[in-house]
Order: sequence, then structure tokens, then C-alpha cells
Amino acid sequence: MSDTHATDDEIENAIFEALRGTLSSAPTPGPFNFVDRYAGEVTQDQALDQATLGRSPSALLAYEGARTEGPDGAQSETGGHEPQVVEQHMFRVYVTVRDQRGDGAAMKGTVGQPGALRCARAVKQALVGLRIPGLFDGDVVRLIETRPWLIARGTAYSLLVRVMARAAIEPSVADGAPEPRAGVPLRGLRGDLPDPQPDTDGAPVVRSHFQTILD
Repeated sequence: MSDTHATDDEIENAIFEALRGTLSSAPTPGPFNFVDRYAGEVTQDQALDQATLGRSPSALLAYEGARTEGPDGAQSETGGHEPQVVEQHMFRVYVTVRDQRGDGAAMKGTVGQPGALRCARAVKQALVGLRIPGLFDGDVVRLIETRPWLIARGTAYSLLVRVMARAAIEPSVADGAPEPRAGVPLRGLRGDLPDPQPDTDGAPVVRSHFQTILD
């Protein structure tokens, strides 16, 4: 894990590991027989169908993309901070249940077979509120939406769960920047002032931000 900001790869790894906790073989068994990453074209339903064939119920994690917060891709902060780039990383989880017994059995489930709604709920319980070190301002994974994705009645029922995590990008350090010299005040140094008392859930609390402006 990076010292300050969670990277794209670290966020995806944390979400995927939390999703793997919903497998039926996990220490606390979940509803899924198959959990994996998915990098296919999300607009091609046939590709998703092939990825889950014979693997039900299944959950496939896909990286949807990222968008920046604030005007012109920068989020300004108080306290003399320079503009900081914060990204919203969005992920999709395709939840698929295969059942030929009809809509009720597929959506609500039967004995020994969880339905699509229960499976989607398991995904949300695993991911929403997930704390990942390095998210912006101590944020957590947030829910965007849940909606039907592909319904092939009497065959396969897929729901889409979308989540989002916010993270800042490490500021660029130009090559050849001068090294600080002893006795010379630092300029442009940025940081956080933590509260000595953590939050009720143990998470660190940032009381304020600072940036040196002395020449």
C-alpha cells in the first residue's frame, strides 16, 4: 500500500478480495459458486453469458473507469493548498443466477439455490462501506446503483451492482528538484494534522491540512 494515497491497483485488489469473501467456500459461506474478474466488453451480453456459463450463482468484477472531481479535473482545498486531483474509481459487479424454473425461482431463490436479489444484497454488504487505506479523506466504498442488466427469462438473470471509491493522485515531483538544505525554510510542504484520538471505529481523524508558504 502506498504511504499516502491508494492507487488504482490497490483499490481494485481490496474490492476483489472483499468480493471473494462471498464465495460459498469462504470461512463465512456466501451465496456465490464463482467469483472472478471480468475485462470483456460490457456492452456485449453474449460475452458475459459465456463467462458465467455453468457457474451459478456468479459475481464478476469489472473496472468501469474513473472521473475527476472539481472544475477542470482539480479539487481546490482550503488552507492555502494547491489544487489536488481526486478521482472517483467506479466498479461493476455482474451478479448472475441461472434457473430454468421461472422468474420467481431465479429472483427470489429456492431451497439450495439463492436468488438474484439475495446475491446482489451479498455483494452490497461486502463492498459498501469497505474501508481501504489511502482513500481520499478516509472515505469508504460507496454504492452508486443496483439494476437489472440482462434478463433471459427461463435461462439467466443478471443484476448490476455499481460501486465507487475516491482517491487522490500523488503529486508529481519534477526531476532535478533541489534538495532541501539545512537551515533553509521549506516551501510548498503539504501535510495533515491528525487528531490524537481516532474515530469511534478506529479510523484516523484529520483535524486540518497545512502547507508551508515561506520562501
